[in-house]
Amino acid sequence: MSSDKLSKNEDTILIKILSNLPIEKAAATSLLSRRWRYLWTRTTSLRINNSSFHSTKFYTILIHCAKQLSWDNFHTVDLQFTSIVPQFDISLSNNVIHDIVFGQNLRVVNVKFGSGIFNKYEGKLRLPTCLFEMQSLEELHLSNRFKLELPKKGINLPCLKKLDIHVCCSQLQFLSNLVTSCPLLEHLRVNTLLEFSKSCITICSWSLKSLRVEINFNKYDDYYSKPALRILGNMPKLEDIDLQGSTGASISFSKLNSSIIV
Repeated sequence: MSSDKLSKNEDTILIKILSNLPIEKAAATSLLSRRWRYLWTRTTSLRINNSSFHSTKFYTILIHCAKQLSWDNFHTVDLQFTSIVPQFDISLSNNVIHDIVFGQNLRVVNVKFGSGIFNKYEGKLRLPTCLFEMQSLEELHLSNRFKLELPKKGINLPCLKKLDIHVCCSQLQFLSNLVTSCPLLEHLRVNTLLEFSKSCITICSWSLKSLRVEINFNKYDDYYSKPALRILGNMPKLEDIDLQGSTGASISFSKLNSSIIV
């Protein structure tokens, strides 16, 4: 019988491996041996892809796994929703998601919905406002144009260094407020859907070093009314700019460092 080389590793190494697996696969390792029985509960991340679950069991499995996690050194949540779950509250604001996912001292949050879900619930995908009040959060990735709302007490993300967000024209002011409220923000990636012929956003950040802007617009818009985005920037530490967009869209900058080449 061949030796189990994997199990010869220290617990810290095995926990790192388990932390990169979807939660249901990490939990399945508890059947390997007595040593592995509770090892998965010490993972530092919660990775969920609901395509792995039968829709009627999604919440049951999520709650069962989450309640067994120790949450020690826990720092990452990766939610990938690729299929529609009948019982799933698309607002992500229900008590289950709020308490077991966003109720932790997280450093990295990634939330992504598949195109099928996004098309079905366009304009209704709401994020919990507590997501913008996580004082420990360092990276935030929102891969869809969610319905964004300011917390009652305002945005409080003092440690956020990396932001990847999708917005539409009506959310540009929210994005401006969000960037201004992140004193340590260094990397900003924005994917924006331009719904109007002319749009403008103000980006003020004393710490921002990298800015990437991706522009999209509806193909059925008037050919002679191509969208234009104007960025008014006060970013003294900015070093890199990367612009990507649909053919025909234009971008203009004001108040950028003269040393930057676009």
